[in-house]
Amino acid sequence: MELLAGLAILVLLLSLIVPVAVAVRHSTRRRRASVEVRLLTQALNAYHLEYGRWPRSEHGTVDLSWTNCTALIRALTADPVLNPRRIVFLEIPTESLADGTWMDPWGRSYLAAVDGDGDGVVHMELPPGFGPPVTLDIPNEKAVVLSGGADPRKESEWIRSWAP
Repeated sequence: MELLAGLAILVLLLSLIVPVAVAVRHSTRRRRASVEVRLLTQALNAYHLEYGRWPRSEHGTVDLSWTNCTALIRALTADPVLNPRRIVFLEIPTESLADGTWMDPWGRSYLAAVDGDGDGVVHMELPPGFGPPVTLDIPNEKAVVLSGGADPRKESEWIRSWAP
């Protein structure tokens, strides 16, 4: 009987602790993503300030939207082809990189876009995992970065570098 009472107390304690631990983990991931989104946005703007243009891909075309940030990350981390002055605009922890792409805390690539045509609006193309294909038009920004958060299909989960 005492063993059963002890087990009941243990189950009760676990039922109180587990939801708190899950909430703390979710909050920590969101905070980390928010910091990383801000860092990537600042690095993009610093690159533009230094070179007078946005990072280019290996083929020399201006990318307006990156859904896989490999070339972008190389440009911001001193790649000699994409960043000829080899200025480190961004330092990324190796545990956050997967095949050259900076991954958010949920294991997905950050999305980035810039105002390549200078019209004062950033056009960000969202990939299929964000629900139906759509292009976001974000006014009054030069560079924006987005993490889909825990569930990219829910806009309320997004961590963005601009005010919604």
